[in-house]
Amino acid sequence: MTNSAIKITVNKNEPCICGSGKEFSDCCMKKNHSYEGLLKDDGTYGIYDLTEFMAAAKGLLIFIDTRVNSETFQLPFSSSSKKLNKLYEKLATTLNPIEKVASCKVGCNHCCHLPVLTSKLEYEVIKDFINHKFSGGEKENLKNKINLNIQIFENMQHKEEKFSKVSYDNYIKMNVPCAFLDETNRCSIYNVRPFVCRKYLVFNNSSVCKDPSLNTTQYYAKYLTTVKDAIGKLNKLTYNKLDYNHLLTWFLES
Repeated sequence: MTNSAIKITVNKNEPCICGSGKEFSDCCMKKNHSYEGLLKDDGTYGIYDLTEFMAAAKGLLIFIDTRVNSETFQLPFSSSSKKLNKLYEKLATTLNPIEKVASCKVGCNHCCHLPVLTSKLEYEVIKDFINHKFSGGEKENLKNKINLNIQIFENMQHKEEKFSKVSYDNYIKMNVPCAFLDETNRCSIYNVRPFVCRKYLVFNNSSVCKDPSLNTTQYYAKYLTTVKDAIGKLNKLTYNKLDYNHLLTWFLES
């Protein structure tokens, strides 16, 4: 399910939503911003700064329009990867107000047991990051973790931008942890993680996320489709086509 949002009026005597610890009247009230609430599964609303969000989203969409959609010629990896990382940066700023009210927290890794459909450009950016940032031992450890589930990754089936139901269901039944989780259950490629991981924000209790058979209330807004399409275009400008694979399946070929 996708999120439900309503306009919110913050009482001047309530704690400020920015987390300063001050009352709203003594803090962000002077900004004269608008606020919105995203419905959580306990019936409460997570309140975020709508004005801040809208400004960031506008900047994101302008970047896509002027720096991605305006491109008509083939791009080398050096250029497309820079554009992708800048796109990620703009997306992070836009999602920041939403992340503050989502249930997702550092160390929570239930979604890291789901298959992650990733484009070739995203994979190449991750591979480049690994080549420059991972030690020899870390690379070997990654290879060993991927090889533990090699048959599962080889059998993942998808059509364009979606896994087949059989592949998806079989994968979550196996409860396969992402090979990029480190010993503290944190993502070792967090700065270059794929778009699918970046946009996956939920408003449920963690017990709901723990059971993959249960439906989660996930964040969605139309601009996320625009971001996905922009990443697709960068792939086509770089490789003349849009290839997808499960993130870990790509590494079977490297």
